[in-house]
Amino acid sequence: MSSAARSADSACSAAGRRLDPDDTRRYLTYLARAFPPTDTRDIGWWHIANTTPRICSAAGLAAKRVSAMPWTKVNPGYANLRLRGRTRQLLRCIKGAQKIGLGAGLGFGLLAGLMFGLKAGLAVGPGFGLTITLAFGLLDWAEHPTITSTSTPRSSWQADRALALLRMAAFGLLFALLLGSSLGLVGELGFGLAAALGLVSGAVAGLTTGDHHAWLICTIAVTRLTLRHQLPLRIMGFLDDAHRLGLLRAVGPVYQFRHAALRDHLAAADTSSEAS
Repeated sequence: MSSAARSADSACSAAGRRLDPDDTRRYLTYLARAFPPTDTRDIGWWHIANTTPRICSAAGLAAKRVSAMPWTKVNPGYANLRLRGRTRQLLRCIKGAQKIGLGAGLGFGLLAGLMFGLKAGLAVGPGFGLTITLAFGLLDWAEHPTITSTSTPRSSWQADRALALLRMAAFGLLFALLLGSSLGLVGELGFGLAAALGLVSGAVAGLTTGDHHAWLICTIAVTRLTLRHQLPLRIMGFLDDAHRLGLLRAVGPVYQFRHAALRDHLAAADTSSEAS
């Protein structure tokens, strides 16, 4: 056994005192192969989705249909809700979202009119258009990239997750109030049912709109890789543990293998007998 292999085995054995040694070796082997030094030494959590071909393909096809950047290619973001000095920018963003709001209001009003009658369409359409205008304007104003040299892997992951949850909550509450007060008050649906419908549809809309979806696509990819026993579901907890144990090092918002010998040994390891 080479000195590189011995040092790699010692490192994984040390990790095994806190983590399952077989699982640790398998997870690190996947990362060593998914982020080879010929491409990059950086293990960015938001790039994990790029290591799953099916998810990359699906994200690419979806992006082509709407002419947008694939979710697997976008860096993490965060919500900047500081209003001081940014009032004019907020008004510009809301103004820029008027066309989207107008189209959404007309479309949803027409749909409600066809389903529940003219009264419902007139009640829902304008309010829905105004809600979409405000929601998209605020979202455009608040969203910003979060990758900086001073951010950490954990902080960038938490910031993008918080942004996704903020979008879900904001859109969900707005849609719940809108549908509950419009369809509920015109008598077509009860307030509770209409508000519940708005909450669910708004949460889905908030989760899928915006420019930054790194946390969401990473969660989808990690879930798939967990089912294949290649990465743990709590990926950030595992990466943090590997960092504390000296297997990985943090460089700004990304991780790297601390020792090239460990990375090379794991990448060359025979895993033909492991579950896939």
